[in-house]
Amino acid sequence: MSTKTKPMFGKITTYTQEEQARSLCLYLLDVDSASVCELEIKGFKDPAGLVFILRGWGVPILTVHQPTKIIDNHIIYAHYRYKL
Repeated sequence: MSTKTKPMFGKITTYTQEEQARSLCLYLLDVDSASVCELEIKGFKDPAGLVFILRGWGVPILTVHQPTKIIDNHIIYAHYRYKL
């Protein structure tokens, strides 16, 4: 049984966690690494949960902590990045 749902108005489709996890794996293969914020902007819901699923499947994803930096007087806050 598929849990894809399509709203009555609009083109947005909701995917299962397993489908999002597969997409996340393919995305990380393409970009090398991505931050939690980047993944949320790309439309992944609960990136940490998706990484947990992928690790359960045996995918070797590393979590890297990127420290706070100041670039051109803009504070870039610490965040986590995921790498394959």
